[in-house]
Amino acid sequence: MTAIVDSDNILLNISSDEINDFISEYTLEGKWDSVIRLYNKFPEQAHTAIISDSAGTALHVAIDLDEEFFVEKLVHAILMHNNLEALEIGNEHGDTPLHFAASRGFARICKCIIGSENERIYLLSCKNKNGETPFFQAAVNWRKQAFAYLAHISKGMVNLQELLVRNDGDSVLHTAIQGEHFDLAVIIANYYAFLSTHQNEEVSTPLYLLANKPSAFKSSSSLPWYKRILYYSIHVEPVDAERTMWSILREMEAPQIWIQTFGFPSNYITLCDFYQGLIVILSGKWFKKKKQHDIEDPSNDNRRPFNSENNLEGVLPPNYKTFRLFVRCISELTLRLFGDLKHIKIAKNNHIWSSQLLKALLKNAALTKRNYLDPVYMLTVGTSRMIEEKSERDKMAYVKEKAPILVAARNGIYEMVKEILIEAPTALRSTNSSKQNVLLVAVEYRKILVVKTLRKILESKHWNSASSKQEKLWNSASSKREEILNSASSKKEKLWNSLVLAKDDKQNTILHLAAEAQAVDKPGQNIARSALQMMWDMKWFQVHTLTTICIIFYSLTYYLF
Repeated sequence: MTAIVDSDNILLNISSDEINDFISEYTLEGKWDSVIRLYNKFPEQAHTAIISDSAGTALHVAIDLDEEFFVEKLVHAILMHNNLEALEIGNEHGDTPLHFAASRGFARICKCIIGSENERIYLLSCKNKNGETPFFQAAVNWRKQAFAYLAHISKGMVNLQELLVRNDGDSVLHTAIQGEHFDLAVIIANYYAFLSTHQNEEVSTPLYLLANKPSAFKSSSSLPWYKRILYYSIHVEPVDAERTMWSILREMEAPQIWIQTFGFPSNYITLCDFYQGLIVILSGKWFKKKKQHDIEDPSNDNRRPFNSENNLEGVLPPNYKTFRLFVRCISELTLRLFGDLKHIKIAKNNHIWSSQLLKALLKNAALTKRNYLDPVYMLTVGTSRMIEEKSERDKMAYVKEKAPILVAARNGIYEMVKEILIEAPTALRSTNSSKQNVLLVAVEYRKILVVKTLRKILESKHWNSASSKQEKLWNSASSKREEILNSASSKKEKLWNSLVLAKDDKQNTILHLAAEAQAVDKPGQNIARSALQMMWDMKWFQVHTLTTICIIFYSLTYYLF
Protein backbone atom coordinates (compact mmCIF):
# COMPACT_ATOMS: atom_id res chain seq x y z
CA MET A 1 0.00 0.00 0.00
CA THR A 2 2.83 2.39 0.73
CA ALA A 3 4.06 2.30 -2.88
CA ILE A 4 0.93 3.97 -4.22
CA VAL A 5 0.59 6.74 -1.66
CA ASP A 6 1.13 9.70 -3.97
CA SER A 7 0.00 8.33 -7.32
CA ASP A 8 -3.37 9.66 -8.47
CA ASN A 9 -3.58 7.14 -11.31
CA ILE A 10 -3.14 4.17 -8.99
CA LEU A 11 -5.54 5.68 -6.44
CA LEU A 12 -8.23 5.46 -9.08
CA ASN A 13 -7.71 1.71 -9.26
CA ILE A 14 -8.22 1.05 -5.53
CA SER A 15 -11.04 -1.35 -4.83
CA SER A 16 -13.78 -0.42 -2.39
CA ASP A 17 -12.57 -3.10 0.03
CA GLU A 18 -9.15 -1.47 0.28
CA ILE A 19 -10.40 2.05 0.96
CA ASN A 20 -10.78 1.46 4.72
CA ASP A 21 -7.22 0.16 4.92
CA PHE A 22 -5.81 3.13 3.01
CA ILE A 23 -7.86 5.64 5.02
CA SER A 24 -6.68 4.09 8.29
CA GLU A 25 -3.03 4.04 7.22
CA TYR A 26 -2.98 7.60 5.89
CA THR A 27 -4.86 8.96 8.90
CA LEU A 28 -2.63 7.31 11.48
CA GLU A 29 0.48 8.46 9.62
CA GLY A 30 -0.82 12.02 9.35
CA LYS A 31 -0.90 12.06 5.54
CA TRP A 32 -3.91 14.32 5.35
CA ASP A 33 -3.42 15.28 1.70
CA SER A 34 -3.88 11.65 0.73
CA VAL A 35 -6.91 11.36 3.01
CA ILE A 36 -8.50 14.40 1.37
CA ARG A 37 -7.78 12.91 -2.06
CA LEU A 38 -9.58 9.72 -1.07
CA TYR A 39 -12.46 11.76 0.35
CA ASN A 40 -12.89 13.42 -3.03
CA LYS A 41 -12.41 10.36 -5.24
CA PHE A 42 -14.29 7.78 -3.16
CA PRO A 43 -16.89 9.79 -1.24
CA GLU A 44 -19.34 6.99 -0.45
CA GLN A 45 -16.74 4.68 1.09
CA ALA A 46 -14.19 7.17 2.45
CA HIS A 47 -16.61 9.46 4.27
CA THR A 48 -17.97 6.61 6.39
CA ALA A 49 -14.75 4.62 6.80
CA ILE A 50 -14.11 3.82 10.48
CA ILE A 51 -10.50 4.08 11.64
CA SER A 52 -11.24 2.30 14.93
CA ASP A 53 -14.17 1.97 17.30
CA SER A 54 -12.78 4.54 19.72
CA ALA A 55 -11.33 6.95 17.14
CA GLY A 56 -14.25 7.04 14.72
CA THR A 57 -13.78 8.36 11.20
CA ALA A 58 -10.86 10.30 9.73
CA LEU A 59 -12.80 13.48 10.47
CA HIS A 60 -12.95 12.50 14.15
CA VAL A 61 -9.18 12.02 14.24
CA ALA A 62 -8.48 15.31 12.47
CA ILE A 63 -10.66 17.16 14.98
CA ASP A 64 -9.04 15.36 17.90
CA LEU A 65 -5.61 16.51 16.67
CA ASP A 66 -6.89 20.07 16.12
CA GLU A 67 -5.99 19.99 12.42
CA GLU A 68 -8.29 22.91 11.62
CA PHE A 69 -7.07 23.39 8.04
CA PHE A 70 -7.59 19.75 7.08
CA VAL A 71 -10.90 19.58 8.97
CA GLU A 72 -12.20 22.34 6.71
CA LYS A 73 -11.04 20.39 3.66
CA LEU A 74 -12.70 17.18 4.86
CA VAL A 75 -15.96 18.95 5.72
CA HIS A 76 -15.88 20.70 2.34
CA ALA A 77 -15.48 17.33 0.60
CA ILE A 78 -18.44 15.92 2.54
CA LEU A 79 -20.63 18.92 1.68
CA MET A 80 -19.55 18.93 -1.95
CA HIS A 81 -20.77 15.36 -2.37
CA ASN A 82 -23.89 16.05 -0.27
CA ASN A 83 -23.03 13.22 2.11
CA LEU A 84 -24.33 14.89 5.29
CA GLU A 85 -24.82 11.53 7.02
CA ALA A 86 -21.05 11.42 7.50
CA LEU A 87 -21.34 14.33 9.95
CA GLU A 88 -23.69 12.28 12.14
CA ILE A 89 -21.51 9.17 12.41
CA GLY A 90 -20.43 8.43 15.98
CA ASN A 91 -17.68 6.38 17.54
CA GLU A 92 -18.22 3.58 20.05
CA HIS A 93 -19.56 6.12 22.57
CA GLY A 94 -21.85 7.73 20.01
CA ASP A 95 -19.81 10.93 19.82
CA THR A 96 -20.14 12.70 16.47
CA PRO A 97 -17.47 15.01 15.01
CA LEU A 98 -19.32 17.94 16.57
CA HIS A 99 -19.13 16.21 19.96
CA PHE A 100 -15.36 15.94 19.52
CA ALA A 101 -14.99 19.60 18.58
CA ALA A 102 -17.23 20.86 21.40
CA SER A 103 -15.69 18.70 24.14
CA ARG A 104 -12.20 19.86 23.19
CA GLY A 105 -13.17 23.51 22.92
CA PHE A 106 -12.50 23.99 19.20
CA ALA A 107 -15.08 26.70 18.55
CA ARG A 108 -13.89 27.45 15.02
CA ILE A 109 -14.23 23.80 14.04
CA CYS A 110 -17.72 23.76 15.57
CA LYS A 111 -18.59 26.72 13.37
CA CYS A 112 -17.12 24.96 10.34
CA ILE A 113 -19.27 21.87 10.94
CA ILE A 114 -22.48 23.77 11.75
CA GLY A 115 -21.96 26.35 9.01
CA SER A 116 -21.46 30.10 9.01
CA GLU A 117 -25.22 30.58 8.58
CA ASN A 118 -26.14 27.77 11.01
CA GLU A 119 -27.49 25.71 8.12
CA ARG A 120 -26.58 22.46 9.90
CA ILE A 121 -27.65 23.47 13.40
CA TYR A 122 -29.68 20.26 13.65
CA LEU A 123 -26.37 18.53 14.43
CA LEU A 124 -26.50 20.26 17.81
CA SER A 125 -29.37 17.93 18.79
CA CYS A 126 -27.40 14.73 18.15
CA LYS A 127 -26.89 12.75 21.36
CA ASN A 128 -24.32 10.12 22.26
CA LYS A 129 -25.08 6.93 24.17
CA ASN A 130 -25.22 8.86 27.47
CA GLY A 131 -27.72 11.30 26.03
CA GLU A 132 -25.19 14.13 25.91
CA THR A 133 -25.34 16.73 23.14
CA PRO A 134 -22.28 18.66 21.89
CA PHE A 135 -23.54 21.65 23.87
CA PHE A 136 -23.68 19.51 27.01
CA GLN A 137 -20.11 18.27 26.54
CA ALA A 138 -18.81 21.79 26.02
CA ALA A 139 -20.35 22.72 29.37
CA VAL A 140 -19.16 19.58 31.19
CA ASN A 141 -15.55 20.26 30.21
CA TRP A 142 -16.01 24.04 30.57
CA ARG A 143 -14.70 24.84 27.11
CA LYS A 144 -15.44 28.54 27.22
CA GLN A 145 -15.27 29.43 23.53
CA ALA A 146 -17.22 26.39 22.35
CA PHE A 147 -19.83 26.86 25.08
CA ALA A 148 -20.28 30.57 24.33
CA TYR A 149 -20.59 29.94 20.59
CA LEU A 150 -23.07 27.06 20.93
CA ALA A 151 -25.10 28.99 23.51
CA HIS A 152 -25.26 31.95 21.13
CA ILE A 153 -26.54 30.00 18.13
CA SER A 154 -28.99 27.84 20.11
CA LYS A 155 -31.03 30.70 21.57
CA GLY A 156 -33.99 30.21 19.28
CA MET A 157 -34.13 26.41 19.35
CA VAL A 158 -37.42 24.89 20.50
CA ASN A 159 -35.93 21.82 22.18
CA LEU A 160 -33.51 23.84 24.27
CA GLN A 161 -34.05 21.82 27.45
CA GLU A 162 -33.20 18.59 25.62
CA LEU A 163 -29.81 20.04 24.74
CA LEU A 164 -29.03 20.71 28.38
CA VAL A 165 -30.09 17.42 30.03
CA ARG A 166 -28.67 13.91 29.58
CA ASN A 167 -30.18 10.47 30.18
CA ASP A 168 -29.61 10.32 33.94
CA GLY A 169 -31.42 13.63 34.39
CA ASP A 170 -28.30 15.67 35.14
CA SER A 171 -28.41 19.09 33.55
CA VAL A 172 -25.45 21.23 32.58
CA LEU A 173 -26.01 23.10 35.85
CA HIS A 174 -25.70 19.85 37.82
CA THR A 175 -22.43 18.96 36.11
CA ALA A 176 -21.02 22.48 36.49
CA ILE A 177 -21.58 22.35 40.26
CA GLN A 178 -20.23 18.81 40.52
CA GLY A 179 -17.11 19.88 38.62
CA GLU A 180 -16.83 23.01 40.81
CA HIS A 181 -16.97 25.31 37.77
CA PHE A 182 -18.89 27.93 39.72
CA ASP A 183 -18.32 30.73 37.21
CA LEU A 184 -19.91 28.54 34.54
CA ALA A 185 -22.73 27.65 36.94
CA VAL A 186 -23.48 31.34 37.49
CA ILE A 187 -23.64 31.89 33.73
CA ILE A 188 -25.95 28.90 33.27
CA ALA A 189 -28.20 30.04 36.13
CA ASN A 190 -28.54 33.43 34.47
CA TYR A 191 -29.11 32.20 30.91
CA TYR A 192 -31.17 29.09 31.70
CA ALA A 193 -33.08 29.94 34.87
CA PHE A 194 -35.46 26.99 34.42
CA LEU A 195 -32.61 24.62 35.32
CA SER A 196 -32.43 26.02 38.86
CA THR A 197 -35.18 23.66 40.05
CA HIS A 198 -34.48 20.78 37.67
CA GLN A 199 -34.16 17.36 39.32
CA ASN A 200 -32.10 14.43 38.15
CA GLU A 201 -33.04 10.78 38.67
CA GLU A 202 -31.87 10.94 42.28
CA VAL A 203 -34.28 13.83 42.97
CA SER A 204 -31.27 16.11 43.46
CA THR A 205 -31.60 19.77 42.60
CA PRO A 206 -28.64 22.08 41.90
CA LEU A 207 -29.17 23.65 45.33
CA TYR A 208 -28.82 20.24 46.98
CA LEU A 209 -25.57 19.58 45.11
CA LEU A 210 -24.26 22.98 46.14
CA ALA A 211 -25.10 22.18 49.77
CA ASN A 212 -22.81 19.14 49.46
CA LYS A 213 -19.86 21.36 48.49
CA PRO A 214 -18.73 22.84 51.84
CA SER A 215 -15.26 23.56 50.45
CA ALA A 216 -16.85 26.06 48.06
CA PHE A 217 -17.78 28.36 50.93
CA LYS A 218 -15.68 30.48 53.23
CA SER A 219 -17.16 28.85 56.34
CA SER A 220 -15.23 25.64 55.59
CA SER A 221 -11.86 27.26 54.95
CA SER A 222 -9.25 27.34 57.69
CA LEU A 223 -6.23 29.43 56.75
CA PRO A 224 -3.17 30.39 58.82
CA TRP A 225 -2.71 34.07 59.66
CA TYR A 226 -0.43 34.97 56.76
CA LYS A 227 -2.74 33.29 54.25
CA ARG A 228 -5.68 35.17 55.70
CA ILE A 229 -3.82 38.41 54.99
CA LEU A 230 -3.35 37.31 51.39
CA TYR A 231 -6.98 36.18 51.22
CA TYR A 232 -8.38 39.58 52.18
CA SER A 233 -5.91 41.42 49.93
CA ILE A 234 -7.09 39.57 46.81
CA HIS A 235 -9.87 41.22 44.83
CA VAL A 236 -12.32 38.95 43.01
CA GLU A 237 -14.97 40.32 40.68
CA PRO A 238 -18.41 38.70 40.66
CA VAL A 239 -19.31 36.95 37.43
CA ASP A 240 -21.12 39.17 34.93
CA ALA A 241 -22.74 36.49 32.77
CA GLU A 242 -23.59 38.62 29.75
CA ARG A 243 -20.29 40.48 29.64
CA THR A 244 -18.33 37.26 30.08
CA MET A 245 -20.12 35.53 27.21
CA TRP A 246 -19.66 38.42 24.83
CA SER A 247 -15.98 38.79 25.70
CA ILE A 248 -15.46 35.09 24.96
CA LEU A 249 -17.22 35.44 21.60
CA ARG A 250 -15.09 38.46 20.68
CA GLU A 251 -11.97 36.54 21.65
CA MET A 252 -13.00 33.72 19.32
CA GLU A 253 -13.52 36.07 16.38
CA ALA A 254 -10.46 38.25 16.95
CA PRO A 255 -7.23 37.24 15.16
CA GLN A 256 -4.54 35.97 17.52
CA ILE A 257 -0.78 36.05 17.00
CA TRP A 258 1.17 33.64 19.14
CA ILE A 259 4.86 33.21 19.70
CA GLN A 260 5.70 29.61 18.84
CA THR A 261 8.08 29.06 21.73
CA PHE A 262 6.09 30.62 24.58
CA GLY A 263 2.49 30.88 23.40
CA PHE A 264 2.15 34.51 24.59
CA PRO A 265 0.94 37.53 22.55
CA SER A 266 3.59 39.40 20.60
CA ASN A 267 3.69 42.33 23.04
CA TYR A 268 4.99 39.95 25.72
CA ILE A 269 8.41 39.55 24.05
CA THR A 270 10.15 42.08 26.29
CA LEU A 271 8.64 40.55 29.40
CA CYS A 272 9.72 37.06 28.32
CA ASP A 273 13.28 38.26 27.71
CA PHE A 274 13.36 39.86 31.16
CA TYR A 275 12.23 36.68 32.86
CA GLN A 276 14.73 34.63 30.86
CA GLY A 277 17.57 36.79 32.16
CA LEU A 278 16.22 36.64 35.70
CA ILE A 279 16.03 32.85 35.55
CA VAL A 280 19.63 32.69 34.32
CA ILE A 281 20.81 34.81 37.25
CA LEU A 282 18.81 32.97 39.91
CA SER A 283 19.76 29.55 38.57
CA GLY A 284 23.45 30.34 39.11
CA LYS A 285 24.56 30.10 35.49
CA TRP A 286 26.48 33.36 35.89
CA PHE A 287 28.58 31.69 38.53
CA LYS A 288 30.74 29.05 36.95
CA LYS A 289 32.09 26.46 39.30
CA LYS A 290 35.80 26.95 39.82
CA LYS A 291 38.07 24.19 38.63
CA GLN A 292 39.91 22.00 41.13
CA HIS A 293 43.70 22.15 41.11
CA ASP A 294 45.12 19.02 39.53
CA ILE A 295 48.20 18.03 41.57
CA GLU A 296 49.29 15.31 39.14
CA ASP A 297 48.97 17.54 36.08
CA PRO A 298 49.79 21.12 37.08
CA SER A 299 50.04 22.11 33.41
CA ASN A 300 46.26 22.39 33.30
CA ASP A 301 46.47 25.41 35.59
CA ASN A 302 48.16 27.42 32.87
CA ARG A 303 44.97 27.38 30.84
CA ARG A 304 43.22 29.50 33.46
CA PRO A 305 43.55 33.28 33.34
CA PHE A 306 44.53 33.32 37.04
CA ASN A 307 46.27 30.56 38.94
CA SER A 308 44.97 31.69 42.33
CA GLU A 309 42.36 29.42 43.90
CA ASN A 310 40.69 32.44 45.47
CA ASN A 311 39.49 33.64 42.09
CA LEU A 312 36.13 32.51 40.68
CA GLU A 313 35.40 32.46 37.01
CA GLY A 314 32.23 34.20 35.93
CA VAL A 315 30.64 37.61 35.63
CA LEU A 316 30.48 38.44 39.35
CA PRO A 317 33.38 38.35 41.86
CA PRO A 318 33.61 35.62 44.52
CA ASN A 319 32.57 37.86 47.43
CA TYR A 320 29.08 37.97 45.91
CA LYS A 321 28.48 34.38 46.98
CA THR A 322 26.71 35.41 50.19
CA PHE A 323 24.57 37.87 48.27
CA ARG A 324 23.74 35.17 45.72
CA LEU A 325 22.61 32.79 48.48
CA PHE A 326 20.49 35.57 49.98
CA VAL A 327 18.85 36.26 46.61
CA ARG A 328 18.15 32.56 46.15
CA CYS A 329 16.56 32.35 49.59
CA ILE A 330 14.36 35.37 48.89
CA SER A 331 13.42 34.02 45.47
CA GLU A 332 12.43 30.63 46.89
CA LEU A 333 10.33 32.34 49.56
CA THR A 334 8.72 34.56 46.92
CA LEU A 335 7.95 31.65 44.62
CA ARG A 336 6.44 29.73 47.51
CA LEU A 337 4.38 32.77 48.44
CA PHE A 338 3.18 33.12 44.86
CA GLY A 339 2.30 29.42 44.84
CA ASP A 340 0.17 29.95 47.94
CA LEU A 341 -1.27 33.06 46.34
CA LYS A 342 -2.45 31.05 43.36
CA HIS A 343 -4.26 28.51 45.54
CA ILE A 344 -5.73 31.23 47.74
CA LYS A 345 -7.02 33.09 44.70
CA ILE A 346 -8.68 29.92 43.40
CA ALA A 347 -10.27 29.37 46.81
CA LYS A 348 -11.55 32.94 47.00
CA ASN A 349 -12.92 32.70 43.47
CA ASN A 350 -14.90 29.65 44.53
CA HIS A 351 -16.13 31.39 47.68
CA ILE A 352 -17.34 34.50 45.86
CA TRP A 353 -18.84 32.69 42.88
CA SER A 354 -20.53 29.97 44.94
CA SER A 355 -22.23 32.64 47.07
CA GLN A 356 -23.30 34.40 43.89
CA LEU A 357 -24.61 31.11 42.52
CA LEU A 358 -26.53 30.45 45.74
CA LYS A 359 -28.36 33.76 45.47
CA ALA A 360 -29.09 33.19 41.79
CA LEU A 361 -30.54 29.73 42.45
CA LEU A 362 -32.77 30.99 45.25
CA LYS A 363 -33.92 33.95 43.16
CA ASN A 364 -34.72 31.83 40.10
CA ALA A 365 -36.48 29.17 42.13
CA ALA A 366 -38.60 31.77 43.93
CA LEU A 367 -39.86 33.03 40.57
CA THR A 368 -41.31 29.62 39.77
CA LYS A 369 -43.74 29.96 42.71
CA ARG A 370 -43.06 26.37 43.71
CA ASN A 371 -42.10 25.01 47.10
CA TYR A 372 -38.65 24.21 45.77
CA LEU A 373 -37.13 23.79 49.25
CA ASP A 374 -39.53 20.99 50.18
CA PRO A 375 -38.24 17.74 48.64
CA VAL A 376 -41.57 16.03 49.33
CA TYR A 377 -43.35 18.56 47.15
CA MET A 378 -40.62 18.38 44.52
CA LEU A 379 -41.16 14.63 44.37
CA THR A 380 -44.79 15.15 43.37
CA VAL A 381 -43.88 17.40 40.44
CA GLY A 382 -40.83 15.43 39.27
CA THR A 383 -40.21 11.97 37.91
CA SER A 384 -37.47 9.59 38.94
CA ARG A 385 -37.08 6.07 37.68
CA MET A 386 -34.62 5.28 40.47
CA ILE A 387 -37.15 5.71 43.30
CA GLU A 388 -40.26 4.46 41.49
CA GLU A 389 -39.64 0.96 42.85
CA LYS A 390 -39.38 2.18 46.44
CA SER A 391 -42.31 2.02 48.82
CA GLU A 392 -44.09 5.21 49.81
CA ARG A 393 -42.40 5.18 53.21
CA ASP A 394 -38.97 4.72 51.69
CA LYS A 395 -39.67 7.46 49.18
CA MET A 396 -40.56 9.92 51.91
CA ALA A 397 -37.49 8.98 53.96
CA TYR A 398 -35.27 9.30 50.89
CA VAL A 399 -36.47 12.69 49.72
CA LYS A 400 -36.49 14.20 53.22
CA GLU A 401 -32.72 13.77 53.31
CA LYS A 402 -32.55 16.03 50.25
CA ALA A 403 -33.70 19.20 52.04
CA PRO A 404 -30.99 21.78 51.16
CA ILE A 405 -31.16 23.59 54.50
CA LEU A 406 -30.60 20.36 56.45
CA VAL A 407 -27.71 19.32 54.21
CA ALA A 408 -26.16 22.77 54.58
CA ALA A 409 -26.54 22.59 58.38
CA ARG A 410 -24.96 19.13 58.45
CA ASN A 411 -21.98 20.38 56.41
CA GLY A 412 -21.64 23.59 58.41
CA ILE A 413 -22.45 25.97 55.54
CA TYR A 414 -23.98 28.74 57.61
CA GLU A 415 -24.04 31.10 54.60
CA MET A 416 -26.51 28.83 52.83
CA VAL A 417 -28.62 28.35 55.96
CA LYS A 418 -28.86 32.12 56.33
CA GLU A 419 -29.76 32.80 52.68
CA ILE A 420 -32.39 30.06 52.61
CA LEU A 421 -34.09 31.29 55.77
CA ILE A 422 -34.13 34.87 54.49
CA GLU A 423 -35.57 33.81 51.13
CA ALA A 424 -37.95 31.13 52.44
CA PRO A 425 -38.61 31.29 56.22
CA THR A 426 -40.86 28.22 56.03
CA ALA A 427 -37.73 26.10 55.45
CA LEU A 428 -37.17 26.38 59.20
CA ARG A 429 -39.80 23.66 59.65
CA SER A 430 -37.96 21.13 57.47
CA THR A 431 -37.12 17.80 59.09
CA ASN A 432 -35.21 14.75 57.92
CA SER A 433 -36.21 11.10 58.12
CA SER A 434 -35.19 11.07 61.82
CA LYS A 435 -37.53 14.03 62.50
CA GLN A 436 -34.59 16.31 63.22
CA ASN A 437 -34.94 19.99 62.44
CA VAL A 438 -32.12 22.26 61.35
CA LEU A 439 -31.02 23.01 64.93
CA LEU A 440 -30.91 19.35 65.93
CA VAL A 441 -28.85 18.53 62.85
CA ALA A 442 -26.40 21.36 63.55
CA VAL A 443 -25.99 20.25 67.18
CA GLU A 444 -25.55 16.60 66.25
CA TYR A 445 -22.77 17.43 63.81
CA ARG A 446 -21.16 20.03 66.13
CA LYS A 447 -21.66 22.99 63.78
CA ILE A 448 -21.35 25.93 66.15
CA LEU A 449 -21.49 28.59 63.45
CA VAL A 450 -24.81 27.23 62.22
CA VAL A 451 -26.24 27.34 65.75
CA LYS A 452 -25.05 30.92 66.17
CA THR A 453 -26.44 31.86 62.77
CA LEU A 454 -29.86 30.44 63.59
CA ARG A 455 -30.05 32.39 66.84
CA LYS A 456 -28.82 35.56 65.15
CA ILE A 457 -31.38 35.29 62.35
CA LEU A 458 -34.23 34.78 64.78
CA GLU A 459 -33.10 37.85 66.70
CA SER A 460 -32.97 40.03 63.60
CA LYS A 461 -35.64 42.52 62.60
CA HIS A 462 -36.71 40.24 59.81
CA TRP A 463 -37.87 37.76 62.42
CA ASN A 464 -39.49 40.38 64.74
CA SER A 465 -36.75 40.38 67.33
CA ALA A 466 -37.67 41.07 70.92
CA SER A 467 -36.66 44.07 72.95
CA SER A 468 -33.47 44.31 74.95
CA LYS A 469 -35.48 43.81 78.14
CA GLN A 470 -36.72 40.45 76.92
CA GLU A 471 -33.21 39.44 75.87
CA LYS A 472 -31.97 40.12 79.39
CA LEU A 473 -34.69 37.86 80.74
CA TRP A 474 -33.55 35.05 78.44
CA ASN A 475 -29.91 35.48 79.37
CA SER A 476 -30.51 35.70 83.11
CA ALA A 477 -30.46 32.36 84.92
CA SER A 478 -32.04 33.84 88.03
CA SER A 479 -35.14 35.22 86.27
CA LYS A 480 -38.50 33.94 87.29
CA ARG A 481 -40.05 31.17 85.23
CA GLU A 482 -43.19 33.21 84.68
CA GLU A 483 -41.19 36.06 83.18
CA ILE A 484 -39.36 33.67 80.90
CA LEU A 485 -42.60 32.17 79.69
CA ASN A 486 -44.16 35.59 79.15
CA SER A 487 -41.19 36.71 77.10
CA ALA A 488 -41.66 33.65 74.92
CA SER A 489 -44.92 35.07 73.66
CA SER A 490 -43.19 36.92 70.88
CA LYS A 491 -42.98 35.32 67.49
CA LYS A 492 -39.22 35.15 67.62
CA GLU A 493 -39.14 33.28 70.90
CA LYS A 494 -41.88 30.91 69.82
CA LEU A 495 -39.91 29.97 66.74
CA TRP A 496 -36.74 29.50 68.73
CA ASN A 497 -38.55 27.48 71.40
CA SER A 498 -40.08 25.24 68.77
CA LEU A 499 -36.58 24.45 67.51
CA VAL A 500 -35.14 24.00 70.99
CA LEU A 501 -37.91 21.79 72.37
CA ALA A 502 -38.11 19.57 69.29
CA LYS A 503 -37.30 15.86 69.59
CA ASP A 504 -36.21 13.38 66.98
CA ASP A 505 -37.73 9.95 66.40
CA LYS A 506 -35.71 8.58 69.34
CA GLN A 507 -36.96 11.31 71.70
CA ASN A 508 -33.55 12.98 71.75
CA THR A 509 -33.44 16.70 72.48
CA ILE A 510 -30.57 19.01 71.63
CA LEU A 511 -29.08 18.30 75.06
CA HIS A 512 -29.04 14.58 74.37
CA LEU A 513 -27.39 15.14 71.00
CA ALA A 514 -24.87 17.56 72.48
CA ALA A 515 -23.93 15.03 75.18
CA GLU A 516 -23.38 12.17 72.75
CA ALA A 517 -19.85 11.23 71.79
CA GLN A 518 -18.96 12.26 68.29
CA ALA A 519 -19.33 9.34 65.90
CA VAL A 520 -16.65 8.45 63.39
CA ASP A 521 -19.02 8.92 60.46
CA LYS A 522 -20.11 12.33 61.75
CA PRO A 523 -17.01 14.53 61.68
CA GLY A 524 -17.62 17.78 63.48
CA GLN A 525 -14.56 20.00 63.19
CA ASN A 526 -12.21 17.51 61.45
CA ILE A 527 -10.09 16.91 64.58
CA ALA A 528 -7.05 14.86 63.62
CA ARG A 529 -6.08 13.13 66.90
CA SER A 530 -8.06 11.30 69.56
CA ALA A 531 -6.76 13.48 72.41
CA LEU A 532 -7.67 16.64 70.54
CA GLN A 533 -11.06 15.14 69.73
CA MET A 534 -11.63 14.49 73.44
CA MET A 535 -10.67 18.06 74.28
CA TRP A 536 -13.06 19.27 71.60
CA ASP A 537 -15.91 17.18 73.03
CA MET A 538 -15.24 18.68 76.46
CA LYS A 539 -15.12 22.17 75.03
CA TRP A 540 -18.40 21.58 73.22
CA PHE A 541 -20.36 21.88 76.48
CA GLN A 542 -19.01 25.38 77.03
CA VAL A 543 -20.67 26.85 73.96
CA HIS A 544 -22.24 30.02 75.27
CA THR A 545 -25.01 30.06 72.68
CA LEU A 546 -26.45 26.87 74.18
CA THR A 547 -26.61 28.36 77.69
CA THR A 548 -29.95 29.99 77.03
CA ILE A 549 -31.19 26.74 75.54
CA CYS A 550 -30.58 24.92 78.82
CA ILE A 551 -32.38 27.67 80.77
CA ILE A 552 -35.43 27.50 78.52
CA PHE A 553 -35.58 23.73 78.56
CA TYR A 554 -35.31 23.27 82.32
CA SER A 555 -37.56 26.23 83.08
CA LEU A 556 -40.35 24.96 80.89
CA THR A 557 -39.91 21.42 82.20
CA TYR A 558 -40.21 22.62 85.81
CA TYR A 559 -43.24 24.75 84.97
CA LEU A 560 -45.09 22.01 83.13
CA PHE A 561 -44.32 19.14 85.47
